[in-house]
Amino acid sequence: MLDTNPVHCQFQNDVFPDSTSADVDPESVPTDLTADELIASREIMYKMFSPENPNKEGLDRRNLAQLLPSASGPKLVGPGGKAPYITVVGHDAETFAQEGLDRMTISRIVTQTYLQPYWEVYNQGLLKISDSEVENKVKIAKGCGHVIQLGDPHFVAEELKAMLQKLGW
Repeated sequence: MLDTNPVHCQFQNDVFPDSTSADVDPESVPTDLTADELIASREIMYKMFSPENPNKEGLDRRNLAQLLPSASGPKLVGPGGKAPYITVVGHDAETFAQEGLDRMTISRIVTQTYLQPYWEVYNQGLLKISDSEVENKVKIAKGCGHVIQLGDPHFVAEELKAMLQKLGW
């Protein structure tokens, strides 16, 4: 799985605190982050990742939360009832933070404080969706942002080759 999107959440609500809410502890928000930055980041993420909103790829994401309601389940079942082999690959945190700033104008502090930790927990959960030979760690694609296959196609090819070899192909 190459840096999937956490489909069981609403980014703007589950990942980023609502800085206008009385429920938000001001001490939990970094001092170098303004309320306006956080509000703008929530809005950008809503427009880009909300399941109700169309995406650039034309994929319909409205039912994804039903298909994978949590990162760790339901368990995947492959042909013949066998658990499929998976490898979870995550992005490089520094590249991802810079990419968020460059492409979406989301500050590095927002990405590093809220988005990156959420993604790391999500990827750890993905390690549990198969009972087959799963490496017990998330592989990090060094120097790659969110779209790993664009950042390092050779890395992706090598991972696919290794997976096919494990399957005896």
